[in-house]
Amino acid sequence: MKKESDSSSIIINKIAGALLFDYISVYYVNAITNEYQEYSVDTKNHSLIMEKEGQDFFDNMAKNAEWMVYEDDRRIFQRDIQKENLIYQMQIGAIRSIRYRLMVDGKPVYHIVRLIREMQKNDEYFIFGVQNIENEIKREENEKELKKERDIFNRIAESLTAYFDIIYYVNIENDHYLEFISKQIFSSLELPEEGEDFWTDSANNAEYMSYPEDKSLIKSIFKKSFLLSVLRQKKVFSSTYRLFIDGNIQHTRFTAGLSSDKTHFILGIENINEEFEKEKEYLSALRLANEEARRDEMTGIKNKFAYHELEQSMQNSIENGVSLQFAIVVCDLNNLKQINDMFGHNAGDKYIKDASALICDIFSHSPVFRIGGDEFVAILTDRDYYDRERLFKKLRFHVSENQKSGTGPVLASGMAAFDTCHEKKVSEVFVFADRNMYENKKYLKEIQPNISSHEEFIEQNIPENQKKRLDSLFEALSMISTNASVYLCNMRYDYSRWAKSIVEHFELPSEYMYAAGVLWEKYIHPDDLEKYRKGVQAVFIGTAAGLDLSYRVRKPDGSYILCSSQGIVIRDEKEEPVYFAGLFRNLI
Repeated sequence: MKKESDSSSIIINKIAGALLFDYISVYYVNAITNEYQEYSVDTKNHSLIMEKEGQDFFDNMAKNAEWMVYEDDRRIFQRDIQKENLIYQMQIGAIRSIRYRLMVDGKPVYHIVRLIREMQKNDEYFIFGVQNIENEIKREENEKELKKERDIFNRIAESLTAYFDIIYYVNIENDHYLEFISKQIFSSLELPEEGEDFWTDSANNAEYMSYPEDKSLIKSIFKKSFLLSVLRQKKVFSSTYRLFIDGNIQHTRFTAGLSSDKTHFILGIENINEEFEKEKEYLSALRLANEEARRDEMTGIKNKFAYHELEQSMQNSIENGVSLQFAIVVCDLNNLKQINDMFGHNAGDKYIKDASALICDIFSHSPVFRIGGDEFVAILTDRDYYDRERLFKKLRFHVSENQKSGTGPVLASGMAAFDTCHEKKVSEVFVFADRNMYENKKYLKEIQPNISSHEEFIEQNIPENQKKRLDSLFEALSMISTNASVYLCNMRYDYSRWAKSIVEHFELPSEYMYAAGVLWEKYIHPDDLEKYRKGVQAVFIGTAAGLDLSYRVRKPDGSYILCSSQGIVIRDEKEEPVYFAGLFRNLI
């Protein structure tokens, strides 16, 4: 029986050792007498070794706590280790363990006492197992810290999702990083959500993700030393570059900053393709707007604002010691007011356009500007500068031929070249060219023929097909307008045909007239002229459906008769005015 008892004891001992191998000591306490045995655990053999016995476990534990338990945990430990408290806690089913810090080599180390209650016949025992849980506590704290870090990162990331597609939270000390992807644009890259070396991973990604021309830039900015250096000087660093995503170029912005405690980088990456395209559109629109702002609407050449910009730029160059070679040609259009008065503003506009075309044609390698209603300037450089004398003579020859034939624009012109020995300002060269132009203008006025034949001018302005169409419409109106005198005006060319009866009765120049409206005003009684003009203007600007006026008209003998005039504007499919058709009643 004894051998069997010893064998059972050995087996029980080994089982207990196997179950308690991670404990550093075990106490077996009589719950009635408080007597106890202390065992150490042989982890190698998974067995218990009795170290000592004692009379009052609870009193000894309370006394030992005074020097063995960490000061902050001492009073709670002494309270929890009391027998009465333990029995009460076990009766109510509370946790049967006490966690505290034990002083080991002068440092607090986390331990836990776990309690098992055992009943043997009439005796009751407590089994206390003491376990070192320092590593477990550190692991829990690390997990809590990591969870806290993740929570912080997620809050930061979520708040930045409106701005960034990917956000990295990188530990400055150990290079560990977390990744937050807010959009699916980068999902095909299969980037890790977490990693241990952000900078190495970034360099590897750059090898296959970077646009070739931007690879060196990407590698240079994705360096810890670089970012630390630049972020010491400013709060945020930003750079743009291109990536290859699914075979397409991805315009990307990289933004870097530091967390408030300076322990982490916060790195944002955003897709700016849409922004890039909008910026391109904006710059294109801005360039177009700038060009429009510097372009003369009528002729399409540069305007006065553009001229003054170039003049200032050239002046800055001169003042900075840059050697410039240039000449300025100033032109002024003769007869513009006379043509406007006789033939109307459509004819005057064409006259301006023809003058612009002539100057641009001759000085084809130089910028030409319209700086006033009838004033033009050309700045000759490079090829035109060296050929300036021949080109200037060519311009004056064309003007002379136009004046002789009575066709084409007549331009007074003057030229002056920049000479560093005499001039220091671009404006001075302009003044000399302008003086030469006025000399030429005076000469041209002395020899110019009288512009009296508006019909010859008309022949050059209205196409033959338009004249034929005007005649067809006029004949149709005449057939349906009995007892009335018809007139019809092509508004685009200000070219009219009037009934022969009106022409003869008032001795008008012709059935076909240019600027007939201006001519007809000379026949209207001065007291009725304002009423007539307002009526016509209301029709032309669209505030009146038609013209319906009565006014006095002068006859060749100087007397006036009262007439009634009705008219309407005929518009095309774009609502542009094309014809003005009307008739006179009770005129003859």
